[in-house]
Amino acid sequence: MELSPTEAQKVVERIVKEYGWLSDREREVTPPSALRAITNLRTALGTTTRTLVKDLYKSKARFVFELIQNAEDNHYKNAAISHAEPYIQFSLYPDKIVVENNEDGFTVANVESICKVGGSTKTRTDSLSYIGEKGIGFKFVFMVASKAYIQSGPFSFFFEHPSGSDSSGMGMISPMCYNPDKTLNHPGTKITLILRDDIDQGELEKHFFDDLPDTLLLFLKKLRRISINKYDATATLSRHTTYTCDRDDLNGRVKLTKATQTGGNPPETTLTRYFTTKRQLSNLPDDEHKEYNTAEVLLAFPVDEKDVPVIMKQDIYDYFPIGTSGFPFLIQSNFVTKLPRKGVMDCRRNHAIFDGAARAFVDAVLQFCQHPTLQYQWMRFFPTASVFESFSWEITSKIKQLLSVTQILRPYNHGPLKLISELRIVPDEFKDTSGEPLFVDSLESTYIANEYQAGKDMSMLISLGLRTLELVDVMERVKQDLASFSSTLKARETRREWHSRAAKYLLESFKGECIPQLKKMKFIPLESGEFTSILEGPVSFPQSDGIPIPKDLGLRLVKSGTIEDNEWRKKLFAAVGVTEVSIQQVRKLIFGKYKSEDSRRRILLYQSVAHLQYLYLTHEFFTLSPKQAIFGTLSTNTGFGMDAVGSGTATATTSSTNPFGRPLPATRSLFGSYTGSKTSPWGPKTTGSVSNDKPTFGLFGSINSTNPASPFGATASSSSIFGSTAPPLPSGSLFGDSNQSTKPASTFGGSLFDGLSSTGTRRPVSGLGFGSTATPSGSSLFGLPSSRDTPKHASIFGGATSSPFGTSFLPNPLGGSPFGTSSSTDTLKPASAFGPTTLSLLGTGSTVTSSFTLGTSSPANKAVSFGGIKSSSDPFGSISIPATQQPVTEREILKAPGTENVAFQPTIEDEPNSHTHQQDAFQSICCQQQYKLFSYEELRLADYPRGEKRRYHDLWVFDQGRILVPCTSDVYFNSEGEFGVQELLKSSPDGSYPGLSHSLLNSAYFAAVPKNTSASPAWESWLQDQLGILRQPRLSDPNDPAKLSVIFRYLVNHRPDTLLCFLKTNWASYERVLSPELTKVISNVGFPVVDGHKRKLNSTFLPVLQPRAQKFLRGEERLPFLILHPQPIAEEWRFLEKFGAHHKENLDFYLTLLSCIREKKEDAEELSDPERIFELYEVIFSKHWSSEEMSGHEERIKCYFEQNKALYIPASDRRPPTWLKSLDCLWDAPSNLAFRIPLIHIEEYSESVVLATSLPKMLKISNLNWEVLMSELKDLSELETIPDQKAILDIYQRLDEFQIDMDEETRSTIIEQFRTLKLVFVLPQAWFSLGECIWWDKFQIKDKVAINTQYGSLRHFFVDFLGVNIPDLGMLVAELKEVATSSRSVQRAKTLIWQINSMDPAAEDLTSIYESAIFPVKIGNEDARLASRETEFAIVDCEKLASVFMKPNSMGVLAVLDFSNIDEIRKLRPFLAGLNVENRYLSKNVKETTSLSGDAKGSAEHDAVLTAQLRHRAYALSRCAFHFRSSHRQDDDRSVHQMLLSADIFTTDEITTKFELTKNGIRIQATLDKGALYIEKDQNKLNIYVPATSREKELCYRRLLPSRLLAKLMRAESAITATHLDPRAVGIVADIMTCSDLIIEDILEDAGIMRAQASPRAPEGNWTTFKSGRHSSMPSPSGDTTREFGVRSQFDGPPVALAASLRQNQFSAIDLLDINSSTPDYRRLLDDLINVKSRRGRFPNKGGVFDVQGLTSALPVNLSEVQPDYDCPFGDRSEDKLAYNMRVGAAGELYVFEILKQLDPPLPEFSERNWQSSIRKYVIVHEKYQDMEVWEGYENADIIYNDTTGEFTKLLIDNGYLDRNVWANTIPPKYSLEVKTTTGGCETPFFLGLKQYRQMCRMKLKDGTPSAEVYIIFRVFNLDKYNIDMRIYVDSAGMEGKELEFNLDLELNRYSVEQYF
Repeated sequence: MELSPTEAQKVVERIVKEYGWLSDREREVTPPSALRAITNLRTALGTTTRTLVKDLYKSKARFVFELIQNAEDNHYKNAAISHAEPYIQFSLYPDKIVVENNEDGFTVANVESICKVGGSTKTRTDSLSYIGEKGIGFKFVFMVASKAYIQSGPFSFFFEHPSGSDSSGMGMISPMCYNPDKTLNHPGTKITLILRDDIDQGELEKHFFDDLPDTLLLFLKKLRRISINKYDATATLSRHTTYTCDRDDLNGRVKLTKATQTGGNPPETTLTRYFTTKRQLSNLPDDEHKEYNTAEVLLAFPVDEKDVPVIMKQDIYDYFPIGTSGFPFLIQSNFVTKLPRKGVMDCRRNHAIFDGAARAFVDAVLQFCQHPTLQYQWMRFFPTASVFESFSWEITSKIKQLLSVTQILRPYNHGPLKLISELRIVPDEFKDTSGEPLFVDSLESTYIANEYQAGKDMSMLISLGLRTLELVDVMERVKQDLASFSSTLKARETRREWHSRAAKYLLESFKGECIPQLKKMKFIPLESGEFTSILEGPVSFPQSDGIPIPKDLGLRLVKSGTIEDNEWRKKLFAAVGVTEVSIQQVRKLIFGKYKSEDSRRRILLYQSVAHLQYLYLTHEFFTLSPKQAIFGTLSTNTGFGMDAVGSGTATATTSSTNPFGRPLPATRSLFGSYTGSKTSPWGPKTTGSVSNDKPTFGLFGSINSTNPASPFGATASSSSIFGSTAPPLPSGSLFGDSNQSTKPASTFGGSLFDGLSSTGTRRPVSGLGFGSTATPSGSSLFGLPSSRDTPKHASIFGGATSSPFGTSFLPNPLGGSPFGTSSSTDTLKPASAFGPTTLSLLGTGSTVTSSFTLGTSSPANKAVSFGGIKSSSDPFGSISIPATQQPVTEREILKAPGTENVAFQPTIEDEPNSHTHQQDAFQSICCQQQYKLFSYEELRLADYPRGEKRRYHDLWVFDQGRILVPCTSDVYFNSEGEFGVQELLKSSPDGSYPGLSHSLLNSAYFAAVPKNTSASPAWESWLQDQLGILRQPRLSDPNDPAKLSVIFRYLVNHRPDTLLCFLKTNWASYERVLSPELTKVISNVGFPVVDGHKRKLNSTFLPVLQPRAQKFLRGEERLPFLILHPQPIAEEWRFLEKFGAHHKENLDFYLTLLSCIREKKEDAEELSDPERIFELYEVIFSKHWSSEEMSGHEERIKCYFEQNKALYIPASDRRPPTWLKSLDCLWDAPSNLAFRIPLIHIEEYSESVVLATSLPKMLKISNLNWEVLMSELKDLSELETIPDQKAILDIYQRLDEFQIDMDEETRSTIIEQFRTLKLVFVLPQAWFSLGECIWWDKFQIKDKVAINTQYGSLRHFFVDFLGVNIPDLGMLVAELKEVATSSRSVQRAKTLIWQINSMDPAAEDLTSIYESAIFPVKIGNEDARLASRETEFAIVDCEKLASVFMKPNSMGVLAVLDFSNIDEIRKLRPFLAGLNVENRYLSKNVKETTSLSGDAKGSAEHDAVLTAQLRHRAYALSRCAFHFRSSHRQDDDRSVHQMLLSADIFTTDEITTKFELTKNGIRIQATLDKGALYIEKDQNKLNIYVPATSREKELCYRRLLPSRLLAKLMRAESAITATHLDPRAVGIVADIMTCSDLIIEDILEDAGIMRAQASPRAPEGNWTTFKSGRHSSMPSPSGDTTREFGVRSQFDGPPVALAASLRQNQFSAIDLLDINSSTPDYRRLLDDLINVKSRRGRFPNKGGVFDVQGLTSALPVNLSEVQPDYDCPFGDRSEDKLAYNMRVGAAGELYVFEILKQLDPPLPEFSERNWQSSIRKYVIVHEKYQDMEVWEGYENADIIYNDTTGEFTKLLIDNGYLDRNVWANTIPPKYSLEVKTTTGGCETPFFLGLKQYRQMCRMKLKDGTPSAEVYIIFRVFNLDKYNIDMRIYVDSAGMEGKELEFNLDLELNRYSVEQYF
C-alpha cells in the first residue's frame, strides 16, 4: 500500500521522536531532569555512531563503494517491468554530490533502518542475498558530506552531521522532513550530499574517476550501469564516465565497458571481457564473523576480443577488491576479511573457500574445453606464482592435483576429453609438411590435439604430466595404419614428402630399433598393388642398374615411383631387406614369358612395351661385334690383349666394362688358360696336367700321357669331351682328321656329327647338323635333325634342346651356353661361351698391356690370351698363335657371313657300304667357298648375333589392334607417305572400301622411345634388326611365290587405283617377279576411269583413243579411259599393256562407245543429237575389222544387242523415245503393239541402206507371228493399268486370222495358254482364264464372267476356237443332281448351288433336286457332306447364335448348312426359298431368356438419370403401347402410364442370357455370362436392368430396349425378341426414346397414334429442371461430347437432384410442359410482382433485406392481419409437381429481373436478352411478356449482364457488396446471376447442381484482386406472401464456411446450401 506524502512525513516524525527529539511545546512540559537524561542518551548514541564509522573506514573514498553496495542491495521490480536496466548515477557539483538510483523506492522499513546503526533490513536467506554489513554503510557519506537529502517515493527527509569534533553524531540517525523543490521525474531514489567545507575537490574527483576499478560491476548481480558526471560552477557537464556490464549468464561471459568523455572530446572506451565460473559452497566451517556456512565462489578469467587469455595479476574480491592474489584470474567470494575489507583472514572458512576456488578452476577448465580456442589455451591461467600469502601455494597444488584426475585435454581427433596421462605429444619430426601427424591416432586417441601451441603452453602441460610419443606408440600406429582401409602408407594420394618424413623418422628417431618390427609389417608397396613384408618373400627394387624392370615377370617389385626422388624411403626398404635384381636374370625372365601360349596370353600391351624397352636398354650388355666376341674389350694401347711368355706369366689391368656380363676373374681367356710352359699352336701338345691317370682337357680334344694331341684335337682318344666312341666307328676329335674308315670325315664331322644311322650302318651326314647323330638324344650339335631328303643346313648356334653343349637357342644368359653350362676345374663340362658364370669363354673383358698388334705374327714362345691372363687351373689348356701363322685380321672377322647367309649346296655321293648304290648328301659348310677364309671361331662368333636375333624373333609384339602377334610374322612400322603400310591398308573415310587387318606395330611402342646410348642402335633400327619389324609390304606370298601377298591381294580387291600407281612407282622391282598368274589377277582389277566408274584393267582404254571417242560422245558421256596421274606419258604407262589395257581402234572400242552413251542416257528422252547413234550403228554394222577380229564379230554384235538395251527408238505419237534390246523389236509388224517395236516404221532404220540390210540379218530380228502376239498378250495381262481395248481386240483378231494356217500342235499350245493363264480381258479392268468365262450374260454364275457382250464379233474365236462355255439353268440343276448321286463332291455342289442361285430359281425349277442330297451339311469337326432335306440341320443366320451353338460343347450335336459366313446365307435365300427350307433358320428356332445372376439385384446401381429420362417419355410410350394393343385388350393406357412413371432403371454387369434349341429331339442349351438387357415386371412395378459399360448400354438402347420394352407394355411377357411384335411399333418406340422433345408429338401423329382418353399429368415425384437448350433424355454412353446439368432449385421444397449427360442438340424434360396452362392466381401473382416493382424498387444493402415498403403501401390492409388470397397460384403440386416447380422458379426470376430493370439509375443495355433462362417462358401468360420469345440458347446462368459501363459494379460497391478500394477503378466484370426461389422462409435450404457449383468456384474472387467474372446468387423467399424478400450473395464461393454451408449429396449429385443467420 503506497503512502501519501503526509503519511510519510508522520513516519519520519515518529522516528525522530523515538530518538528523543522534542518539539518546543513538548520541551516546555517536560521536566528538566528528563530533558537532561534524553540529551545524555542522544549524545552517547551519536558518539557511538560517529566512532564506529570512523573506525571501519579510514578512506574517504570508501563512501562511493558503500553507496554502490546499497544500490546493489536494492530492489528493481519497477525497472524490470519497464525493461529498464538498474543503474546508479553520481553527479558531482562544486558543492554537492547528487546520487540517483532507479530502485523501487524507500519503504517504511527502509527509512527506519537507515536511521539506525546495525539495524539493516537486508534479510539473508542464502549466500547470494546481500553484500552490505551491519547497516552502517550509508553513515559513511558523512565522511564527505555535512548534510544528506533523501527523496524517495513519498519520503522527503535529510540527515545533517556538521563537520567538527563538537558534532554529536545524532544527525546521522535523526531524519528531518523537508519539502523538496520539485518532485522526481522518475521512480527511484535521489540522494543529495552537501559537501563539507574541508573536502578537497580534486581528491574527490580522483576517488570517482581514478580510484574506481574497471571491474566495479563484474561481481554485482543487479546493477548494470554506473554513471559519474562532473559539473562546473555553471552546472555545465565537463566530464562523464559510464560503467556498463553486459552479462551472458548462459555462456558465463561478461563484458565490462568504461566510457569516459571530457568536454567536447570524443569518448574514450575501454572494454574488458571475462569468462566466469561459479561454484556453490556449502558446509563451510563456522566463523564468528559469518552467520551462514554457505557461500558462492566465482572466478573471472580475462580475455581479449578474440577470447585469447589476458595474463596479468588479478585481485581477490568480496564484491569489491580486498587484495591482490597474484593469479591471472579474479576470485570472488564471501571471505572473512580483515578490517576494513583489506586482505583475507587466515581461517578455516577461507581455506575451505580457496579449496572451492581450486575446484571452480577445474570447472572453468572444463568449460573452456567447450570453447573453440580457450580449450587449447586454458593452461595460461594456471597459477604459477603468487604473493597472496600462503593461500596461493595451497590453491596451486590443489588445482594441479585435481587436473591430473580430470579429463581436460582434447585429443587430436577432437573427440572426448582425456586425462593428461592418456595423451602424448606429437613431435615435429612425426608430422607432415602441413603439421599433421604422420600416422593416424589409435582408437584410444592418444595424440594431443594439434591446436595446443608449443612453447610455454606445452611446457606447462608437460609440468602437469604430459609425455611425448615412444617407440611402442609409433609401432602401434604403423600397424594400425597398415590394417586400416584408409591407410596413409598405402594410399595412392599420399605425397612423396610424407613418405620421406615417415621413413626418416623411423630410421633416425629410434636408431634402427624399429627395423625388426618393420620386417614383419606389410608396408612395402608392390607393383601388383599389394603391400608385403620382407618375411613373405624376396622383394626387389623396380630398377636394375637404373633401368626400369617390367612389372609382370613374377618378381615382387617395389612399386615404381615410390622411391623416385625419395632416398629416405629407399634406405628404409633397403634396411628391411629389399634388393636389386641383375640384368641377366631380368632378361631371362622376359624371354621366358614368350615361350608358351599360356604365358603369352597373359601379356598386356604396356607389359610388352616394357619388355622391349628393357631388352633394348640392356642390349649392349649382350650383343657383340665379332671383334668384341673374340678379343674382348680392346684397350687403347693393344690390339688383342696381352703378350704371354712361355712361362705363362703376364700382367693385366682389371676392367669392369665387360660387355658380356658381370666382371669375372682376369685369368680367363677366350680359349682357356695356360697350363704348362710349352704350348702348341692351338692347344696343349704333349704336356698337360696328368694326375692319377686322369687326363686334362683342352678346348679341342683331350690329352693323355701316351698320345700327343693333334693340331686340332685328339687322334683316337676315348676320353675326348667333344666326341665319344660309338662302335663300330670310333670317333675322332671335334675337328679330327680321319677316322678308322677309308673315307675321310667331313671337316667338322667325326662320329659326333656324322654318327650312325638307326640301322647301324655308316652313313655320313652334313657337318653341321643333318641326320641323326651318335648322341644319346639323337640330335645334332648345332642344328635341328635333318634327313638326307631334306638338305637344309642349320646355323651353328641353332640346334635341338638336347645338344651336348647346351640348350637350343644359344647363348642362354643365365647359366646356359653354346657349349654347355658352367664348369669348375674338376668337372668334365666345358665352360660357358658367353654366359655370366665363373668360366667365361671370352674372358672378363680385362684390358691388358701388350705389344702384339693386329695382323702381325706372335714372337716365338709367346701366346696371346685374347682378353685374359694365363692360368694353370683352366681345364682347356692354353692357346697361342704360332709364329709362322698370321693372326686373324679385323677385316676378315668383320666379313664372316654367318651360316644362314649362304644357301646350302649338298654334295651327293654314293653310300660306301651300300650294295644298292644308295646315295646320301652331306656337306661341311667350311668346305664351301664362302666360308673357306674363316676359322670356325669366326663363323661361330659371326653367327652369334644371328642366334641372338633368333632369340628376339621368339618374342611377340602387339599390333595396332592390340593383338599379340609373333615377330616371325609380318609386322610393319607405322610408316608415313602415300605408299606407307598404314596408308595403303586403311579404310576409306566414306566406307567405300575396308581396311586390311594387318599387323602394324602398336604406337604404344613409340609413346616413350627409350633414350639411345652411344653403344646402342636407334630404337627403330633395333626393332627392325633384332625383331624383324618390316617397313615395306611383300609382293608375293612367302608360302607361294606364284600368289600375291596378302597386302597386294587387298590392294587388288579394294584399292586398285593405289595399286596402279604403286606398280608404276615400283615397276622395275616388281616386273621380274610377276608370274602369269599374278599378271592375270592384276589384269582383272577394276580401275577408275573418266566416267567415274571402275573398269577392269583389261577393259580400259588408254587416253590415246580419246580424240576419236569425242566424235560420238556428248556431255557427261565418257569412255572408260584410265585416269592417270600425273598427266600420262605414254612410255611411263606402257607397262599397262601387259595387263590388257586397250589402245587400238577396234570393235570393242565402238561397242564400248555405244555402251557409254546408253548407260549415261538410260532415259532416252535425255539423249541429245540422236543422229550420232545411227552413225555409230553404221560404223558397227559396216566396219571391216582386222583379220584377228573378223572371226565371230557378228556373233559378238548379236549377243551384245540381245543382252543390252542398245537399240535407240525415237519418239513417236504413241510413246516417248526409249532403248530396247533386239529381242524386244520386230522388223515388220503393226505399229500398235505395246511391247514390241517394229523398226520398219522408223525412218532412221528403214531408210539407211546399211541398217536396213545388215541390222535385221545380223541381229536376227523377226517379223510379226503368233508367238509375238501371245507374248504381247501376256505382257498386257501383267500390267497394273487398263490396257488399250482396241489393241487387245486387234490381237484377238490377228490370232483368229493366224489360226487358220496353224497346225494342230500350235492350236493346242494357244488354247492351253488361254486355259492356264488369264489372257481374256473383260471390262472394266480384269483378266480371266477360259475356265472363268462364259459366253452369255443372261446368267450370273459365281466366279464366272460373261464375255459375249464385249466380244460379240469374235464368237468364232472364243467359242469355236478356244471353247468358251454357254451355260443354262436346267443344265446347272441337272449337274447338281448328278453330283448328289455320283461324285458327292461338296465343293462342286457348292459351286453349282451358287451358279443356280445366281439365276434366281423358282421352286418349280428345283423340283428335280427337291429330295436329292444336295445340301452341304457339317456336324462338329467332321468334314462336310452332302445331305438331303430329311437330315435335320440348321441354317445359321445370326452371328451371336452361331458363336453360342458352334462352341465345342455343342459340336457333334448340331448339324448346320456348311457355308462360310452369314453373308453367304443371306445371298443364298433364293435357292433356300426355292427348296422350302427357310424354317430351318437358327433365329427362328432358338428361344432366348435373360435373368440376373447371383446377388445382382443387391449390387445393381440405380441410375437416376436414365430413370428420369424413361419416366419423362412415359406418356408417349404409353400412347404407343395402347395404340398397338391387341383388339381383345380393352383397358386404357393409364396403368401402362403409371407403370412407366414408377419404373426404375438399374445398371449392372450381372445379366445372363440363356439360349435353348431343340434338334432331333435333343435340347441344346447355352448360357452367356454377359447379357444385354433384363426387364422385371412385378404387378405394376417395372424394373429395367441395363449394362453398366457405356458401349454395351448404348447397344442395349439402340437394339434391344425398344422391342423388349414394347413387349412388356403390350403384355406379351413371353415375347423376348421382336419376332412377334409389329416392327412399326418397335421403330416408333425407338424413335420416342431417342428423338428430341420437339418432334415427339409429330412422330405420334404421323403414326396415327391417338391421344389418351384422359391426358396424364407430368411425371410424378421429385424432378430436376435441366438448364436450357434442346436436350433429349436419351443417354450418351458412348462418350459423345455432353453437358452436365445439376440441380436448379428455384422452387420450394426439397427437389431431387439429377445429373444427366445430354447432347447439346436435345431438349430437357421441362420442354414438354404446357406453358400456357396456368391458374388465374398465377397471373395475378405475376401482375402483383410487376406492379409493385414498377412503383418502387430499391436494391438491398448487404446484411439487410429488400425494402417492401412500396408493396405494403399498395395494399389496403395491414400485413400483420392478412396474407394474400392467392388460390394455388402454381397449381396442385401433388398432381403436377414439375409444373409447380417451374412456375415457382419463373416467378422468382421475374421478381429479380423486375428489380434490376427498375433500378434508378437504370442499368445500361439491360433487357430481356440478359434473361437467359429456359423457364422464363412460364411468365408469357402475363400480357406484358406475352411477346417474349422462349430462350433456346445455351444457359450458363439465369441472368447474364456484362457491366461495360460499371453502373452495376458501382451499385454493388455502394451497397457494401464489393470493396471500393479494389473495384472502384477497374474494368467492370461480367456478372452471372443465379436465382434460387422458395415460397418458404429465408432459412429454407436451396440447391446447386454440380456444374453450377463448379462454375461458382471457378469465379471465386481473390482477396484484394478484381476479377473479369463475378458469380452472384439471388435468394428469393416468401414468394407468395406480402413480405416477399431476397438476399444477395456476391462471390458465394468465397462465403463457403462463413455465410453459406455447402453439403454434397453424392446420391443426388448436388449441393445443399444452408445460410447462416
